[in-house]
Amino acid sequence: MLELAYTFLLRIRRRNFNGKMLFYIRRALKLLVNIIYPIYYNIFPTSKTGININKNESDEKIIISLTTFPARINTVWLCIETLLRQKKKPDEIVLWLADSQFESIDQLPKNLIKQQERGLTIKFCEDLRPHKKYYYTIKENPNANVIIVDDDMYYPNFLVEMLIDKSKAYPGAIICNRGRFMKFNENNSIAPYKLWTNNSDTNEPSYALCPIGCDGVLYPPNTLHLDVFNKDDIYNLCLNADDLWLKLMSLRVNTKAVKTDVNMISFFDIITTQKTKLTSLNVENDGNDIQMQNILKKYNIDFSDYNSNQKQVEREGHE
Repeated sequence: MLELAYTFLLRIRRRNFNGKMLFYIRRALKLLVNIIYPIYYNIFPTSKTGININKNESDEKIIISLTTFPARINTVWLCIETLLRQKKKPDEIVLWLADSQFESIDQLPKNLIKQQERGLTIKFCEDLRPHKKYYYTIKENPNANVIIVDDDMYYPNFLVEMLIDKSKAYPGAIICNRGRFMKFNENNSIAPYKLWTNNSDTNEPSYALCPIGCDGVLYPPNTLHLDVFNKDDIYNLCLNADDLWLKLMSLRVNTKAVKTDVNMISFFDIITTQKTKLTSLNVENDGNDIQMQNILKKYNIDFSDYNSNQKQVEREGHE
């Protein structure tokens, strides 16, 4: 049903349904999913493994990586359940927990502990806030395809397959389901984050596309500058802005990003999840702009080339 809901939304979105009508349809489907799926997963549990146990050594490793925190620890299992039911199974699914927030696995919810039997790996680490979702997995697995996801989403069972297929079409590019195109001022300085656009008509690789992690992002090997692991800069420059940090670290090695074909819709979030003020802090209170400027000043990034690329992308998108 989850996949049918997303497919249905994608079809009506492509047919340019009335915006208000689409809003209410999506809202109703989201509510239905949030009512049905927790019950369904509890009544009809599965013992099937959620990872690839018959991996061919010649294939590139695929790892799904995420993090959570105390306010969401009781619902993250719902998100992980969707990851354990993928059509194309990853080789690992890793959940990173801050050792300052959780003392041991034994104290975690039973639903979460039980998922270890089907392939979930739970690891403890230093608290880097949202950066935990990618930092340790990519550092420990530099040659793997790492898919980062959020902890409060219902992901379709074609998530991994879709990202990998797009990566095969555009090798070396970062693949995302949601992103924003950076906007620039006439002097090539970066425009405020609120002015960045979601151009759903453009599906070609672009330097100007900033992947948004909530709907899933695939980072192939060698697509990020090694400074991405500079903890001091993460703490001092952008502790709450992992998407921006990853974007600028990809630009430093000239890596483009591209959206998949489902970028016209967004996945359903778990509505029982306790929301944080991160979005409010980063977007509504201009936290993204402050943290972006922190990174730019430190690394002296020139946007001239990326601005030109964006203008070309916009022209192609309207032809």
